[in-house]
Amino acid sequence: MGVYRGPVTRSLPCTTANMDNYTNPNHQAPPGAPPQYPQGGGGYPQGGQGGYPQQGAGQPGYQTGGYNPADQQQGGYPSQNQGGGQYPPQQQQQQQGGYPPQSQGGGQYPPQQPQGGYPPQQQQGYPPQNQGGGGMPAGMPPNYSQKLSQEVDAPTWQGEVHGELRDDNEAAMPEASAPSFNDMPQIQGYSHLGDMPPPPYEGPAPVMPDRPPLPSLTKITEEEAREAFLRWVSEHCCYGKGVVKDLVFESIQPSPAFHYRLESYTESRTTKWTAVPFAGGNVDGPMNGPAPQAWQILCNSPGPFQNNVQKFEVPHTASVATCHQCRGACLVRCPRCWGRGRTRCTWCHGDGRRQEYNSQTNRHESRRCNSCNGTGQRRCMTCRGHGAVPCPTCKAHGSLKKYLELTVTFHNNVKDEVVERTDLPDQLITKAQGLLCFQEEAVPTVFPVSHFPDQEVNTASKRACDQHAGAFTASRLHRQRHNVRLVPVAECRYSYKGDSHRFFCYGEDRLVWCEDYPASCCWGCSIL
Repeated sequence: MGVYRGPVTRSLPCTTANMDNYTNPNHQAPPGAPPQYPQGGGGYPQGGQGGYPQQGAGQPGYQTGGYNPADQQQGGYPSQNQGGGQYPPQQQQQQQGGYPPQSQGGGQYPPQQPQGGYPPQQQQGYPPQNQGGGGMPAGMPPNYSQKLSQEVDAPTWQGEVHGELRDDNEAAMPEASAPSFNDMPQIQGYSHLGDMPPPPYEGPAPVMPDRPPLPSLTKITEEEAREAFLRWVSEHCCYGKGVVKDLVFESIQPSPAFHYRLESYTESRTTKWTAVPFAGGNVDGPMNGPAPQAWQILCNSPGPFQNNVQKFEVPHTASVATCHQCRGACLVRCPRCWGRGRTRCTWCHGDGRRQEYNSQTNRHESRRCNSCNGTGQRRCMTCRGHGAVPCPTCKAHGSLKKYLELTVTFHNNVKDEVVERTDLPDQLITKAQGLLCFQEEAVPTVFPVSHFPDQEVNTASKRACDQHAGAFTASRLHRQRHNVRLVPVAECRYSYKGDSHRFFCYGEDRLVWCEDYPASCCWGCSIL
Protein backbone atom coordinates (compact mmCIF):
# COMPACT_ATOMS: atom_id res chain seq x y z
CA MET A 1 0.00 0.00 0.00
CA GLY A 2 1.76 3.18 -1.18
CA VAL A 3 1.19 6.39 0.67
CA TYR A 4 3.01 8.87 -1.59
CA ARG A 5 2.05 10.06 -5.04
CA GLY A 6 4.18 13.14 -5.34
CA PRO A 7 7.78 14.07 -6.08
CA VAL A 8 8.72 14.82 -2.45
CA THR A 9 8.28 13.48 1.09
CA ARG A 10 8.40 9.88 -0.02
CA SER A 11 9.02 7.07 2.46
CA LEU A 12 12.29 5.22 2.30
CA PRO A 13 12.12 1.54 1.30
CA CYS A 14 11.51 -1.17 3.85
CA THR A 15 14.33 -3.54 4.66
CA THR A 16 14.16 -7.01 6.11
CA ALA A 17 16.89 -6.21 8.57
CA ASN A 18 14.79 -3.52 10.23
CA MET A 19 11.55 -5.51 10.36
CA ASP A 20 12.29 -7.26 13.63
CA ASN A 21 12.91 -3.94 15.34
CA TYR A 22 9.33 -2.84 14.85
CA THR A 23 7.16 -5.92 14.33
CA ASN A 24 6.66 -8.43 17.13
CA PRO A 25 3.65 -10.76 16.80
CA ASN A 26 3.87 -11.75 20.46
CA HIS A 27 3.79 -8.20 21.74
CA GLN A 28 0.62 -7.59 23.78
CA ALA A 29 0.56 -3.85 24.33
CA PRO A 30 -2.73 -2.26 25.35
CA PRO A 31 -4.54 -0.10 22.81
CA GLY A 32 -3.71 3.58 22.93
CA ALA A 33 -0.03 2.96 23.78
CA PRO A 34 2.27 5.95 23.23
CA PRO A 35 3.95 6.25 19.83
CA GLN A 36 7.16 4.30 19.31
CA TYR A 37 10.13 5.68 17.41
CA PRO A 38 13.05 3.65 16.11
CA GLN A 39 16.26 4.07 18.04
CA GLY A 40 19.62 4.50 16.43
CA GLY A 41 18.74 3.94 12.82
CA GLY A 42 16.33 4.71 10.01
CA GLY A 43 14.90 8.04 9.23
CA TYR A 44 16.74 10.74 7.33
CA PRO A 45 20.27 11.90 8.20
CA GLN A 46 20.27 14.46 10.98
CA GLY A 47 23.51 16.14 10.09
CA GLY A 48 22.73 19.59 8.82
CA GLN A 49 19.03 18.90 8.28
CA GLY A 50 17.75 21.38 10.82
CA GLY A 51 14.26 22.01 9.56
CA TYR A 52 13.26 24.11 6.57
CA PRO A 53 13.79 27.86 6.08
CA GLN A 54 11.03 30.24 5.06
CA GLN A 55 10.82 30.74 1.31
CA GLY A 56 11.42 33.87 -0.64
CA ALA A 57 11.49 36.42 2.18
CA GLY A 58 10.90 39.84 0.77
CA GLN A 59 10.09 38.55 -2.72
CA PRO A 60 6.82 39.30 -4.55
CA GLY A 61 4.14 36.66 -4.71
CA TYR A 62 3.41 34.16 -2.00
CA GLN A 63 5.98 34.07 0.76
CA THR A 64 5.96 30.28 1.00
CA GLY A 65 5.26 29.04 -2.50
CA GLY A 66 4.17 25.52 -3.26
CA TYR A 67 6.23 25.43 -6.45
CA ASN A 68 9.93 24.78 -6.70
CA PRO A 69 11.48 27.82 -8.46
CA ALA A 70 14.45 25.80 -9.66
CA ASP A 71 12.34 23.07 -11.21
CA GLN A 72 11.47 24.83 -14.45
CA GLN A 73 12.05 22.01 -16.93
CA GLN A 74 9.47 19.65 -15.54
CA GLY A 75 6.65 21.43 -17.27
CA GLY A 76 5.04 22.34 -14.00
CA TYR A 77 2.46 25.01 -13.48
CA PRO A 78 2.55 27.98 -13.82
CA SER A 79 3.79 28.50 -17.36
CA GLN A 80 6.66 30.84 -18.02
CA ASN A 81 6.86 34.23 -19.73
CA GLN A 82 3.41 35.33 -18.62
CA GLY A 83 2.58 38.95 -18.38
CA GLY A 84 2.96 40.33 -14.90
CA GLY A 85 5.90 38.11 -13.95
CA GLN A 86 6.25 34.51 -12.95
CA TYR A 87 4.10 32.96 -10.28
CA PRO A 88 5.68 32.63 -7.80
CA PRO A 89 8.72 34.75 -8.83
CA GLN A 90 12.21 33.31 -9.09
CA GLN A 91 14.17 33.31 -5.87
CA GLN A 92 17.43 35.20 -5.78
CA GLN A 93 19.39 32.35 -4.26
CA GLN A 94 18.74 28.65 -4.22
CA GLN A 95 19.53 28.58 -0.51
CA GLN A 96 16.52 30.81 0.06
CA GLY A 97 14.28 29.02 -2.43
CA GLY A 98 11.35 26.70 -1.92
CA TYR A 99 11.00 23.57 0.03
CA PRO A 100 13.00 21.35 0.34
CA PRO A 101 16.49 22.88 0.75
CA GLN A 102 18.88 21.55 -1.86
CA SER A 103 22.29 22.17 -0.38
CA GLN A 104 22.13 21.45 3.33
CA GLY A 105 24.10 18.94 5.26
CA GLY A 106 21.80 16.02 4.55
CA GLY A 107 21.86 16.41 0.76
CA GLN A 108 18.63 16.34 -1.21
CA TYR A 109 15.28 15.63 0.43
CA PRO A 110 14.78 12.77 0.79
CA PRO A 111 18.44 11.65 0.72
CA GLN A 112 19.39 9.36 -2.13
CA GLN A 113 19.49 5.74 -1.04
CA PRO A 114 21.89 3.16 -2.45
CA GLN A 115 19.07 0.63 -2.63
CA GLY A 116 17.53 2.29 -5.71
CA GLY A 117 13.86 2.97 -6.32
CA TYR A 118 10.79 2.61 -4.13
CA PRO A 119 10.17 -0.19 -3.36
CA PRO A 120 13.54 -1.90 -4.02
CA GLN A 121 13.42 -4.44 -6.78
CA GLN A 122 15.03 -7.27 -4.82
CA GLN A 123 13.07 -6.74 -1.62
CA GLN A 124 9.52 -7.12 -0.53
CA GLY A 125 8.13 -3.63 -0.97
CA TYR A 126 5.56 -1.96 1.25
CA PRO A 127 3.31 -3.68 1.95
CA PRO A 128 4.81 -7.07 0.99
CA GLN A 129 3.04 -8.79 -1.86
CA ASN A 130 1.08 -11.99 -1.38
CA GLN A 131 3.38 -15.00 -1.60
CA GLY A 132 1.10 -17.95 -1.88
CA GLY A 133 -1.17 -18.68 1.02
CA GLY A 134 -4.29 -19.84 -0.74
CA GLY A 135 -6.24 -16.60 -0.81
CA MET A 136 -4.70 -14.84 2.17
CA PRO A 137 -4.95 -11.04 2.05
CA ALA A 138 -2.32 -9.16 0.06
CA GLY A 139 0.41 -7.62 2.16
CA MET A 140 0.37 -10.41 4.74
CA PRO A 141 3.76 -11.54 6.11
CA PRO A 142 4.98 -14.81 4.58
CA ASN A 143 5.07 -16.68 7.91
CA TYR A 144 1.38 -16.07 8.62
CA SER A 145 0.45 -16.59 4.98
CA GLN A 146 1.98 -20.06 4.93
CA LYS A 147 0.75 -20.95 8.42
CA LEU A 148 -2.90 -20.00 7.99
CA SER A 149 -3.13 -21.52 4.51
CA GLN A 150 -2.72 -25.01 6.00
CA GLU A 151 -5.73 -26.82 7.43
CA VAL A 152 -5.40 -27.97 11.04
CA ASP A 153 -7.48 -30.13 13.35
CA ALA A 154 -6.84 -28.19 16.58
CA PRO A 155 -7.39 -24.41 16.68
CA THR A 156 -4.37 -22.17 17.26
CA TRP A 157 -6.42 -19.24 18.56
CA GLN A 158 -5.48 -18.55 22.20
CA GLY A 159 -8.01 -15.82 22.96
CA GLU A 160 -11.64 -15.81 23.98
CA VAL A 161 -14.02 -18.21 22.19
CA HIS A 162 -17.80 -18.47 21.99
CA GLY A 163 -19.60 -20.35 24.70
CA GLU A 164 -21.07 -23.03 22.43
CA LEU A 165 -20.60 -24.43 18.98
CA ARG A 166 -22.08 -22.13 16.34
CA ASP A 167 -23.90 -22.89 13.15
CA ASP A 168 -22.07 -22.32 9.91
CA ASN A 169 -23.34 -18.81 9.20
CA GLU A 170 -20.86 -17.83 6.46
CA ALA A 171 -20.02 -14.61 8.30
CA ALA A 172 -18.00 -12.00 6.45
CA MET A 173 -14.38 -11.22 7.25
CA PRO A 174 -13.84 -8.52 9.89
CA GLU A 175 -13.39 -4.99 8.62
CA ALA A 176 -10.50 -2.68 9.34
CA SER A 177 -11.10 0.03 11.92
CA ALA A 178 -9.53 3.44 12.40
CA PRO A 179 -7.19 3.89 15.36
CA SER A 180 -7.33 6.68 17.89
CA PHE A 181 -5.06 9.67 17.34
CA ASN A 182 -5.61 11.32 20.73
CA ASP A 183 -2.12 10.36 21.89
CA MET A 184 -0.30 11.84 18.89
CA PRO A 185 2.28 14.53 19.66
CA GLN A 186 1.57 18.18 18.96
CA ILE A 187 3.23 19.21 15.69
CA GLN A 188 4.26 22.84 15.40
CA GLY A 189 2.15 24.55 12.76
CA TYR A 190 -0.48 21.79 12.75
CA SER A 191 -2.44 22.56 15.90
CA HIS A 192 -5.52 22.99 13.69
CA LEU A 193 -6.03 20.18 11.18
CA GLY A 194 -8.32 20.24 8.20
CA ASP A 195 -8.20 23.19 5.79
CA MET A 196 -4.82 24.95 5.83
CA PRO A 197 -5.21 28.63 4.80
CA PRO A 198 -2.61 29.72 2.23
CA PRO A 199 -0.18 32.60 2.79
CA PRO A 200 -1.28 35.95 1.35
CA TYR A 201 -0.46 36.88 -2.22
CA GLU A 202 1.86 39.87 -2.47
CA GLY A 203 2.73 39.84 -6.16
CA PRO A 204 2.38 42.66 -8.66
CA ALA A 205 -1.11 43.93 -9.34
CA PRO A 206 -2.65 42.81 -12.62
CA VAL A 207 -2.69 45.30 -15.48
CA MET A 208 -5.67 45.94 -17.74
CA PRO A 209 -4.77 44.48 -21.17
CA ASP A 210 -5.72 45.85 -24.56
CA ARG A 211 -8.91 44.25 -25.74
CA PRO A 212 -9.63 43.63 -29.46
CA PRO A 213 -12.82 44.75 -31.21
CA LEU A 214 -15.79 42.39 -31.33
CA PRO A 215 -16.68 40.38 -34.45
CA SER A 216 -19.92 40.89 -36.36
CA LEU A 217 -22.96 38.65 -35.93
CA THR A 218 -23.76 36.02 -38.54
CA LYS A 219 -27.41 35.83 -39.66
CA ILE A 220 -29.45 32.70 -40.36
CA THR A 221 -31.11 32.66 -43.79
CA GLU A 222 -34.42 30.99 -44.77
CA GLU A 223 -32.58 28.21 -46.62
CA GLU A 224 -30.47 27.43 -43.56
CA ALA A 225 -33.50 27.52 -41.26
CA ARG A 226 -35.54 25.19 -43.52
CA GLU A 227 -32.64 22.74 -43.87
CA ALA A 228 -32.02 22.73 -40.09
CA PHE A 229 -35.76 22.24 -39.45
CA LEU A 230 -35.88 19.29 -41.87
CA ARG A 231 -32.85 17.70 -40.22
CA TRP A 232 -34.50 18.09 -36.79
CA VAL A 233 -37.76 16.50 -38.02
CA SER A 234 -35.81 13.55 -39.51
CA GLU A 235 -34.48 12.75 -36.04
CA HIS A 236 -38.06 12.11 -34.81
CA CYS A 237 -39.60 8.99 -36.32
CA CYS A 238 -43.20 10.11 -35.70
CA TYR A 239 -42.90 13.60 -37.16
CA GLY A 240 -44.20 14.18 -40.64
CA LYS A 241 -41.92 15.98 -43.13
CA GLY A 242 -44.75 17.52 -45.10
CA VAL A 243 -44.87 20.52 -42.78
CA VAL A 244 -41.29 21.51 -43.62
CA LYS A 245 -41.98 21.30 -47.37
CA ASP A 246 -45.25 23.27 -47.28
CA LEU A 247 -44.57 25.88 -44.59
CA VAL A 248 -44.34 29.56 -45.49
CA PHE A 249 -41.93 31.71 -43.47
CA GLU A 250 -43.49 34.85 -42.06
CA SER A 251 -40.39 36.25 -40.39
CA ILE A 252 -36.91 35.34 -39.13
CA GLN A 253 -35.96 37.52 -36.19
CA PRO A 254 -32.25 37.32 -35.23
CA SER A 255 -31.39 37.69 -31.56
CA PRO A 256 -27.75 37.12 -30.54
CA ALA A 257 -27.02 35.24 -27.33
CA PHE A 258 -23.85 35.56 -25.29
CA HIS A 259 -22.29 32.79 -23.22
CA TYR A 260 -19.84 34.11 -20.63
CA ARG A 261 -17.58 31.67 -18.73
CA LEU A 262 -15.22 32.44 -15.85
CA GLU A 263 -12.67 29.84 -14.70
CA SER A 264 -10.69 30.16 -11.45
CA TYR A 265 -7.87 27.68 -10.87
CA THR A 266 -7.34 27.12 -7.15
CA GLU A 267 -5.20 24.96 -4.90
CA SER A 268 -6.33 23.84 -1.44
CA ARG A 269 -4.45 21.86 1.20
CA THR A 270 -5.89 19.83 4.05
CA THR A 271 -4.21 17.71 6.72
CA LYS A 272 -5.33 14.82 8.89
CA TRP A 273 -3.83 11.99 10.89
CA THR A 274 -3.84 8.62 9.15
CA ALA A 275 -2.43 5.15 9.73
CA VAL A 276 -1.19 2.35 7.49
CA PRO A 277 0.13 -1.16 8.22
CA PHE A 278 3.80 -1.05 9.16
CA ALA A 279 5.96 -3.88 7.81
CA GLY A 280 9.27 -2.50 9.02
CA GLY A 281 11.69 -0.01 7.56
CA ASN A 282 12.66 3.58 8.13
CA VAL A 283 10.36 5.95 10.00
CA ASP A 284 10.67 9.70 9.47
CA GLY A 285 9.70 10.96 12.93
CA PRO A 286 10.18 14.16 14.94
CA MET A 287 13.73 13.10 15.85
CA ASN A 288 14.78 14.11 12.33
CA GLY A 289 13.80 17.75 12.76
CA PRO A 290 10.75 20.00 12.79
CA ALA A 291 8.00 19.31 10.28
CA PRO A 292 7.71 21.76 7.35
CA GLN A 293 4.60 23.86 7.05
CA ALA A 294 1.80 22.64 4.82
CA TRP A 295 2.38 25.26 2.12
CA GLN A 296 6.16 24.72 2.07
CA ILE A 297 5.90 21.20 0.67
CA LEU A 298 6.58 20.99 -3.04
CA CYS A 299 3.63 19.93 -5.19
CA ASN A 300 3.38 20.50 -8.94
CA SER A 301 0.11 20.86 -10.77
CA PRO A 302 -0.51 18.59 -13.80
CA GLY A 303 -1.26 21.68 -15.89
CA PRO A 304 -3.29 24.88 -15.91
CA PHE A 305 -7.00 24.43 -15.21
CA GLN A 306 -6.73 20.63 -14.75
CA ASN A 307 -8.32 18.97 -11.73
CA ASN A 308 -5.98 16.82 -9.68
CA VAL A 309 -5.65 15.38 -6.15
CA GLN A 310 -2.30 14.40 -4.61
CA LYS A 311 -1.50 13.02 -1.16
CA PHE A 312 1.77 13.22 0.77
CA GLU A 313 3.21 12.19 4.10
CA VAL A 314 4.27 15.30 5.98
CA PRO A 315 7.98 14.82 6.77
CA HIS A 316 9.05 14.26 10.39
CA THR A 317 5.55 13.38 11.68
CA ALA A 318 5.56 9.56 11.54
CA SER A 319 5.57 7.17 14.49
CA VAL A 320 4.94 3.46 15.05
CA ALA A 321 2.29 2.12 17.42
CA THR A 322 0.86 -1.28 18.26
CA CYS A 323 -2.24 -2.20 16.30
CA HIS A 324 -5.31 -1.37 18.37
CA GLN A 325 -7.48 -4.13 16.86
CA CYS A 326 -5.24 -7.18 17.38
CA ARG A 327 -3.09 -5.65 20.20
CA GLY A 328 0.03 -6.64 18.30
CA ALA A 329 -0.95 -10.31 17.93
CA CYS A 330 -1.38 -9.96 14.15
CA LEU A 331 -4.50 -12.17 14.30
CA VAL A 332 -8.10 -11.68 15.36
CA ARG A 333 -10.81 -14.17 16.23
CA CYS A 334 -12.55 -15.77 13.29
CA PRO A 335 -16.09 -14.33 12.94
CA ARG A 336 -17.44 -17.57 11.47
CA CYS A 337 -16.48 -20.05 14.22
CA TRP A 338 -15.66 -17.56 17.02
CA GLY A 339 -12.24 -19.05 17.66
CA ARG A 340 -13.22 -22.74 17.91
CA GLY A 341 -11.98 -23.69 14.46
CA ARG A 342 -15.11 -25.84 14.05
CA THR A 343 -18.72 -25.15 13.15
CA ARG A 344 -21.85 -27.26 13.59
CA CYS A 345 -22.45 -29.59 10.64
CA THR A 346 -25.25 -28.29 8.46
CA TRP A 347 -26.24 -31.78 7.20
CA CYS A 348 -26.86 -33.45 10.57
CA HIS A 349 -27.28 -30.23 12.62
CA GLY A 350 -24.59 -31.37 15.07
CA ASP A 351 -26.09 -34.83 15.87
CA GLY A 352 -23.53 -36.85 13.91
CA ARG A 353 -26.29 -39.00 12.41
CA ARG A 354 -28.79 -38.50 9.63
CA GLN A 355 -32.14 -40.07 8.79
CA GLU A 356 -31.93 -41.75 5.40
CA TYR A 357 -34.61 -43.70 3.56
CA ASN A 358 -33.96 -47.42 2.92
CA SER A 359 -35.75 -48.50 -0.22
CA GLN A 360 -35.46 -52.20 0.66
CA THR A 361 -37.19 -51.90 4.02
CA ASN A 362 -39.27 -48.85 3.09
CA ARG A 363 -38.21 -47.24 6.33
CA HIS A 364 -36.05 -44.30 7.45
CA GLU A 365 -32.91 -45.41 9.26
CA SER A 366 -30.39 -43.49 11.36
CA ARG A 367 -26.94 -43.53 9.81
CA ARG A 368 -23.65 -41.82 10.49
CA CYS A 369 -23.30 -38.44 8.77
CA ASN A 370 -20.78 -38.69 5.96
CA SER A 371 -20.21 -34.94 5.90
CA CYS A 372 -18.72 -34.75 9.42
CA ASN A 373 -17.85 -38.47 9.91
CA GLY A 374 -20.24 -38.64 12.86
CA THR A 375 -18.58 -35.85 14.89
CA GLY A 376 -21.30 -33.26 14.32
CA GLN A 377 -18.61 -30.69 13.55
CA ARG A 378 -16.86 -29.46 10.44
CA ARG A 379 -13.67 -27.53 9.94
CA CYS A 380 -14.33 -23.81 9.54
CA MET A 381 -13.90 -22.85 5.92
CA THR A 382 -12.90 -19.27 6.72
CA CYS A 383 -9.97 -19.85 9.08
CA ARG A 384 -9.21 -23.46 7.96
CA GLY A 385 -9.53 -24.62 11.54
CA HIS A 386 -7.15 -22.13 13.14
CA GLY A 387 -9.88 -20.12 14.83
CA ALA A 388 -8.12 -16.91 13.82
CA VAL A 389 -7.82 -14.74 10.72
CA PRO A 390 -5.33 -12.03 9.79
CA CYS A 391 -5.99 -8.66 11.36
CA PRO A 392 -7.59 -6.48 8.67
CA THR A 393 -6.23 -3.25 10.13
CA CYS A 394 -2.51 -4.03 10.30
CA LYS A 395 -2.54 -6.79 7.64
CA ALA A 396 -1.04 -9.21 10.19
CA HIS A 397 2.00 -7.00 10.84
CA GLY A 398 1.04 -6.11 14.40
CA SER A 399 2.02 -2.44 14.06
CA LEU A 400 0.71 0.72 12.42
CA LYS A 401 2.58 3.71 11.15
CA LYS A 402 0.79 6.94 12.04
CA TYR A 403 1.60 10.19 10.29
CA LEU A 404 0.12 13.47 9.12
CA GLU A 405 -1.27 13.18 5.62
CA LEU A 406 -1.35 16.24 3.38
CA THR A 407 -3.98 16.29 0.63
CA VAL A 408 -3.42 18.80 -2.17
CA THR A 409 -6.42 19.48 -4.42
CA PHE A 410 -6.17 21.43 -7.67
CA HIS A 411 -9.64 22.41 -8.84
CA ASN A 412 -10.95 24.41 -11.77
CA ASN A 413 -14.00 26.37 -10.61
CA VAL A 414 -16.32 27.30 -13.50
CA LYS A 415 -19.06 29.93 -13.55
CA ASP A 416 -21.38 30.27 -16.57
CA GLU A 417 -23.59 33.24 -17.39
CA VAL A 418 -25.99 33.38 -20.36
CA VAL A 419 -27.39 36.60 -21.80
CA GLU A 420 -30.35 35.73 -24.05
CA ARG A 421 -33.70 37.49 -24.59
CA THR A 422 -35.92 34.84 -26.20
CA ASP A 423 -37.85 31.87 -24.83
CA LEU A 424 -35.01 29.52 -25.72
CA PRO A 425 -33.74 27.67 -22.58
CA ASP A 426 -30.38 28.99 -21.38
CA GLN A 427 -28.84 25.52 -20.99
CA LEU A 428 -29.13 25.02 -24.76
CA ILE A 429 -26.93 28.07 -25.36
CA THR A 430 -24.08 26.65 -23.26
CA LYS A 431 -24.01 23.44 -25.35
CA ALA A 432 -24.33 25.03 -28.81
CA GLN A 433 -21.40 26.01 -31.01
CA GLY A 434 -20.62 29.69 -31.05
CA LEU A 435 -18.09 32.24 -32.21
CA LEU A 436 -15.35 33.00 -29.67
CA CYS A 437 -15.29 36.77 -29.67
CA PHE A 438 -13.30 37.39 -26.47
CA GLN A 439 -10.77 35.44 -24.38
CA GLU A 440 -8.40 36.58 -21.65
CA GLU A 441 -6.16 34.97 -18.97
CA ALA A 442 -4.25 36.59 -16.11
CA VAL A 443 -2.39 35.85 -12.86
CA PRO A 444 -3.90 35.75 -10.36
CA THR A 445 -7.18 37.49 -11.36
CA VAL A 446 -8.74 38.96 -14.48
CA PHE A 447 -10.54 42.25 -14.92
CA PRO A 448 -14.29 42.01 -15.54
CA VAL A 449 -15.49 42.56 -19.09
CA SER A 450 -16.43 46.19 -19.60
CA HIS A 451 -16.12 46.91 -23.34
CA PHE A 452 -19.15 45.02 -24.70
CA PRO A 453 -21.91 47.13 -26.29
CA ASP A 454 -24.45 44.94 -24.51
CA GLN A 455 -24.32 46.08 -20.88
CA GLU A 456 -25.89 42.85 -19.67
CA VAL A 457 -22.70 41.01 -20.67
CA ASN A 458 -20.60 43.47 -18.67
CA THR A 459 -22.94 43.10 -15.68
CA ALA A 460 -22.80 39.28 -15.85
CA SER A 461 -18.99 39.36 -15.95
CA LYS A 462 -18.81 41.71 -12.97
CA ARG A 463 -21.23 39.53 -11.02
CA ALA A 464 -19.23 36.33 -11.70
CA CYS A 465 -15.86 37.93 -10.85
CA ASP A 466 -17.22 39.32 -7.55
CA GLN A 467 -18.62 35.92 -6.64
CA HIS A 468 -15.29 34.15 -7.23
CA ALA A 469 -13.36 36.88 -5.44
CA GLY A 470 -14.85 35.93 -2.08
CA ALA A 471 -15.47 32.22 -2.61
CA PHE A 472 -11.96 30.79 -2.15
CA THR A 473 -10.74 32.16 1.16
CA ALA A 474 -9.29 28.77 2.18
CA SER A 475 -7.58 28.16 -1.18
CA ARG A 476 -4.79 29.71 -3.19
CA LEU A 477 -6.00 31.34 -6.40
CA HIS A 478 -3.35 30.67 -9.05
CA ARG A 479 -4.93 32.21 -12.14
CA GLN A 480 -8.16 33.02 -13.91
CA ARG A 481 -9.41 33.11 -17.46
CA HIS A 482 -12.71 34.11 -19.01
CA ASN A 483 -14.24 34.16 -22.46
CA VAL A 484 -17.38 35.24 -24.27
CA ARG A 485 -18.96 33.20 -27.07
CA LEU A 486 -21.42 34.72 -29.50
CA VAL A 487 -24.19 32.21 -30.30
CA PRO A 488 -26.55 33.19 -33.15
CA VAL A 489 -30.25 32.68 -32.38
CA ALA A 490 -33.16 33.17 -34.78
CA GLU A 491 -36.85 33.00 -33.96
CA CYS A 492 -38.49 31.61 -37.11
CA ARG A 493 -42.22 32.17 -37.51
CA TYR A 494 -44.12 30.30 -40.22
CA SER A 495 -47.66 29.50 -41.30
CA TYR A 496 -49.02 26.03 -42.09
CA LYS A 497 -52.63 25.37 -43.13
CA GLY A 498 -53.69 28.78 -41.92
CA ASP A 499 -52.14 28.45 -38.46
CA SER A 500 -49.13 30.33 -37.20
CA HIS A 501 -46.24 28.45 -35.55
CA ARG A 502 -42.62 29.06 -34.62
CA PHE A 503 -39.32 27.33 -33.92
CA PHE A 504 -35.86 28.48 -32.88
CA CYS A 505 -32.71 27.90 -34.91
CA TYR A 506 -29.55 28.55 -32.91
CA GLY A 507 -25.80 27.95 -32.87
CA GLU A 508 -23.17 27.82 -35.57
CA ASP A 509 -24.15 24.16 -35.99
CA ARG A 510 -27.78 25.22 -36.69
CA LEU A 511 -29.67 23.34 -33.99
CA VAL A 512 -33.46 23.52 -33.66
CA TRP A 513 -35.76 23.78 -30.67
CA CYS A 514 -39.51 23.54 -31.24
CA GLU A 515 -42.34 23.28 -28.71
CA ASP A 516 -45.43 22.77 -30.90
CA TYR A 517 -44.75 20.89 -34.11
CA PRO A 518 -48.07 20.64 -36.01
CA ALA A 519 -47.50 17.09 -37.32
CA SER A 520 -46.09 15.30 -34.30
CA CYS A 521 -47.76 11.96 -35.14
CA CYS A 522 -47.58 10.51 -38.65
CA TRP A 523 -50.11 8.20 -40.34
CA GLY A 524 -48.14 5.05 -39.49
CA CYS A 525 -48.54 5.41 -35.70
CA SER A 526 -51.47 4.02 -33.76
CA ILE A 527 -52.29 4.06 -30.04
CA LEU A 528 -52.99 0.61 -28.68
